[in-house]
Amino acid sequence: MANDNRMGLVLYAMKKARLSGGDEGMKFRYLREISTLWAERKWSPEDKVLVLAAVEYLIGLRDEDYVKRYLEHMAS
Repeated sequence: MANDNRMGLVLYAMKKARLSGGDEGMKFRYLREISTLWAERKWSPEDKVLVLAAVEYLIGLRDEDYVKRYLEHMAS
């Protein structure tokens, strides 16, 4: 995903959410991948927050263990 388009990252998240088929492990891996792409962008803090909120919502990670691991990943 070389594109710097904000909606491109959201659409990519939608694609990954669909591919996960509800598998929490896959959702977790996709969220980590997308959050890494998100962190590399040179967007305003406001844009980053909006895009990440959309991505997190679309992926819909529910498993508490994976949520905890994801939050730890985001804090590092």
